[in-house]
Amino acid sequence: MGKFSKGILGAFSGLVGTVVGATWRGIDTMRSRPKKSNKPPTAAQMETRLRLELMQEFSMEIKDLLDVGFQSHTTGMTPYNAAFSENLETGITGAYPALTINYAGIVLSKGSLRPLNGFGAASTDPAEVTFSWDNNTPPPHPVHGASSSGTDVITICVYCPALKEFSYVGAAAARTAASDGMRLPAG
Repeated sequence: MGKFSKGILGAFSGLVGTVVGATWRGIDTMRSRPKKSNKPPTAAQMETRLRLELMQEFSMEIKDLLDVGFQSHTTGMTPYNAAFSENLETGITGAYPALTINYAGIVLSKGSLRPLNGFGAASTDPAEVTFSWDNNTPPPHPVHGASSSGTDVITICVYCPALKEFSYVGAAAARTAASDGMRLPAG
């Protein structure tokens, strides 16, 4: 893929002859026209396509959440792409063609903060969930400080596989609160 700042006719989008012009994150790009293959896809290609499709369908609804959760974990890619790549490896289980999302393997954020320990969820009312966790705030190090503090805030995210819907609250509670609740949308 080539980049150009000012072409002979300026930036363009779409197919022109044998090249395709596009703009990605404010960068004008140009690449050769893709060729259609006459060969049927292999089993490995079909599995890869299904994995990509599953993860795309699952993660697009929480793109904003993933962009925040992976903002410091990018190396030459967008936060969403870093999250997508991570979850493609850990968030899918099963053997092709019976692949499914591995909810326990999904990572919503990655960084230098300490993960929560002793996380639990309970619901006595169908429309409300109460979350709890251990307050694992470390004592401050005399020289370096700590990577986590009692003022760290958590984000709560709930997913309903039957409806394929997410509900989340950013900056819900401080780490030291050790619990919080969330009212779920109707239905």
